[in-house]
Amino acid sequence: MAIRRDPAAQRWLFGRELARLRERTGRTLADIANSAGLTRAKVGHWETGKHAPSSTDLQRVLDVLKVTEAERGLLESLLLNAQGQPWWAEWSAVVTDWLALYLGLEGMAQSVFAYEPVLVPGMLQTAAYANELTSQALLVRSDDVEPFVELRMARAARLTQEPLLDYHVVIEEAAFHRRAQRSSTMIEQCDHLLELSQQTNIHLQVLRSDRRLHPATSMGQYAILDFAGSFGVAYRELYDEAVFIHDETKIRSYKLAASHTAAEALTAEETREFIARLRKDLK
Repeated sequence: MAIRRDPAAQRWLFGRELARLRERTGRTLADIANSAGLTRAKVGHWETGKHAPSSTDLQRVLDVLKVTEAERGLLESLLLNAQGQPWWAEWSAVVTDWLALYLGLEGMAQSVFAYEPVLVPGMLQTAAYANELTSQALLVRSDDVEPFVELRMARAARLTQEPLLDYHVVIEEAAFHRRAQRSSTMIEQCDHLLELSQQTNIHLQVLRSDRRLHPATSMGQYAILDFAGSFGVAYRELYDEAVFIHDETKIRSYKLAASHTAAEALTAEETREFIARLRKDLK
């Protein structure tokens, strides 16, 4: 299943999926562990992503949970090659714990929906735009700017290198009015967006400022990551931390908000026309 390997993220997602399947049965952690002949602490460490189970122990728990073959396959796939260094290890000096988890999950995701009210999202940024933005960040040291930008470009490679990430993003119009210091930077950024928008795996939409209030208005920036066979993970980035949501009911709410937000935004073709007009005005 994994596109880019990250053992810690694989264990985290495995644990959340295992907990979801257990909670579906209405049984406690201790009850399931006892039925499988294991300790509560051992199974608890699996659910938190601290440790990965042996194949034998995992099958015992899955038999107790009476999972489907598809569910069993998902959990087993999450543990494949779950060792070694994460794909982003080269930039580990500038990666915080919460960012590390997101990088791992993003690397494994098959599709991502993102809502960005303030900036061009990182996956779509040019190096020049990312450099100027990162240079302004109060929590980034000047000598860390370059590796941060390199990491952002490495993330974006999933949009253009096989296997392609399916990426759907809605960007508020305000993000385009918050311009870089040099008009050349914004012109290049517009050209980059226009080029990317032609790809079949990228669905880019702009939400005009004159549209009515929509479900994401009070939510702020968020992303929904989907994985083969998994219900998905919602992600919200704060100032110096992040929130990861794996509750099915909450994920449904996020996906409903995403659907309504996309419906309010310009179509893909209208978005290209909007960006082209903006680029022309920047000259």
